[in-house]
Amino acid sequence: MKKIININLSGRILPIEEPAYEQLQSYIGTLRNFFSSEQGRDEIINDIEGRFAELMYDKIKKGNDCITETDVHELIGLMGRPEELAQEAPMDEEPSGTSSAQSGSENSSSTGHEKRQLCRDENNRIIGGVAGGLAAYLGIDPAIVRVLFVILAFSSFGLAAFAYVLMWIFIPAALMESYKGKRFYRNPDDKILGGVASGLAAYFDKPAKTIRLIFLAPLLLQILFWILDVSNDDFTIVVFNLSAGSLVGFSIILYITLWVILPKAITPYQKMEMRGEKIDLASIRKQVNQGAEQLKEKVKSWEISRLLYVVALLFKIFFAFVFGVIAFSLLAALLAVCFAGAVTWPYQGFIWGNTTQQLLAWASVIFFVLVPILAFIIWLIRRILGIKTKSAVLRYSFFSLWTLGWVMLFLFFTSMGKEFSKKEQSVTAVSISAAQPPVLMLTVSQPALSYSNSVPWIHADGDDMGGWDLTQDSLKLSNVVIETALSPDSSYHVKVIRTAFGRSADQALLRAESLLYPVREYTDTTKRSATASSVSVIDLPSGYAIAAKDKFRAQQVKVVVQVPAGKNILFDRSIKEKLNGSELQIRYNKRGRVSEFLWEDVTFPYRGGVEYKMMPDGTLRRADGV
Repeated sequence: MKKIININLSGRILPIEEPAYEQLQSYIGTLRNFFSSEQGRDEIINDIEGRFAELMYDKIKKGNDCITETDVHELIGLMGRPEELAQEAPMDEEPSGTSSAQSGSENSSSTGHEKRQLCRDENNRIIGGVAGGLAAYLGIDPAIVRVLFVILAFSSFGLAAFAYVLMWIFIPAALMESYKGKRFYRNPDDKILGGVASGLAAYFDKPAKTIRLIFLAPLLLQILFWILDVSNDDFTIVVFNLSAGSLVGFSIILYITLWVILPKAITPYQKMEMRGEKIDLASIRKQVNQGAEQLKEKVKSWEISRLLYVVALLFKIFFAFVFGVIAFSLLAALLAVCFAGAVTWPYQGFIWGNTTQQLLAWASVIFFVLVPILAFIIWLIRRILGIKTKSAVLRYSFFSLWTLGWVMLFLFFTSMGKEFSKKEQSVTAVSISAAQPPVLMLTVSQPALSYSNSVPWIHADGDDMGGWDLTQDSLKLSNVVIETALSPDSSYHVKVIRTAFGRSADQALLRAESLLYPVREYTDTTKRSATASSVSVIDLPSGYAIAAKDKFRAQQVKVVVQVPAGKNILFDRSIKEKLNGSELQIRYNKRGRVSEFLWEDVTFPYRGGVEYKMMPDGTLRRADGV
């Protein structure tokens, strides 16, 4: 049995058979002799050792107990021997497309015939390893999956984040082999703002200025459109501004996302991965020599580089400051909302049935909404500042708090759903003084409801604040539905139906009966219709009031007017101008629990000031026959 020893190769502790280690030492010694006359000999050897260490580590992760002589022989064949390098043409004449194709074929050959299993990648993870695992399963660069998840998180209303969490929970973790194909990096050697565009250019083998122009195109088009003023059509201008503005915003978000997610190509090995070059002795030698030439150029322009470094550092500080202010503002707003009194949060007296519901609501806001926002901001600041150390305390703390937020959210919705579990109604008949009035008229003589500016942080804006009012004691709504029906006899009948929800039938009925909606009836001889000299007037209030002690539980008022066949009814214009009809539809699941709330607008179909006649089939038609 061969002796196994542990070696430290480029910072990795690797178990290896002693004969295999001697073979590796002999190979590296041969390389030292071969590159002894090279200017960057030590750097070349270090890069080769680093590549060997990574390939050996991948074999250990696949389940090998140690590195054997066969493994070392295989890796030497993959990297190449010095005598083969001496027989090759100069490295700067090698077409980049060939090396890229070789790299791609290497990656496909190493992964194409393996049975893939979907796991979270423990070796290549930022948040849980989900993106790394999906990328390994699909055989693509993990950066592609991460960028897609971030874009979907902004455009899917949280569904992508929810799917990510589910995969984090249910997909098992495993140590997986690193991706060996062409990879996305930020290029630090040709950067203007982060090196994103030049990194993409290196990946797609395109000029960097082309990629930069693509990112700037929406902004340039919008500026050009403004300067030339090519259209006088308001609709065209609005459509173009919306489209161009959306594209500008998307390009900025995409650029920042790529800047945050894509790693910087620092080592020669990473720069070769970025260009898709095959990683062997020849490519490493070429990369080191090119790096030496680039270093000479950098020394010549050191003053400019130092200035750019200062500018980049200031930009990072500014970016971190902005996000720090945002985080602090969110915390300050949360504390202000949580601990302010009735003046700053007047709705709370109309919503919470008890203190437990209020605590559950705030706990849901803090742990379910605010915690992931703060976690993302902290993660973003750490990425921008280049903090690469992973904090298990932060990760598990935020995850535990967010899980607690899910629990609080479930308990809150369960408690609030019980508040709408029972529905009751109270019916009141309106007496009509005239025995057989020729015409019944509906009107609203009270002023229309409008917001009274009683809450300091809610301000009226023209006509947009009509139809409701809010004070510390009551909530007033003009949400009144008017229905007409065929009378069962020869008389007019008017009913006021008040409905409300509650935890119990008694509670719902008590809320319905407490709604104040006094209807007044009188005969008016000064108002004439087309068919009568006087009318019986039903004067409806412009709204109803809900007391804070009764809570808002979708209280509703409906006025049902039954008209005898052949008799007329007249609607004043104030009905449509001052009342806004809508109904709350609540759907229940099979267990009788609330599953969906749906507000439906009820359109009033009749014109004001027009007299209608009731037909025998229960429909109203204009009395003048128009």
